[in-house]
Amino acid sequence: MSWVKTAKVRKIANKFWKEIGKLKKHDIFELCEQLFLSDYCEEAFIVSFWLPKIADKFESDDWMYLKTGLKNM
Repeated sequence: MSWVKTAKVRKIANKFWKEIGKLKKHDIFELCEQLFLSDYCEEAFIVSFWLPKIADKFESDDWMYLKTGLKNM
């Protein structure tokens, strides 16, 4: 198994954020959930770059969704 360095993952996350950032919040959450369920830690790591970019749009229901979703993963 080969690992992708953090700098490379960050570069990938930023590259794709240009398109992902245009999606509705719900769609971003669904994509992030799929990345978290991946067997690759690098894909889950991308989520840690994307979610803070929309944190100002979070509502109380979103926090509960994230909390329960992460607890079940």
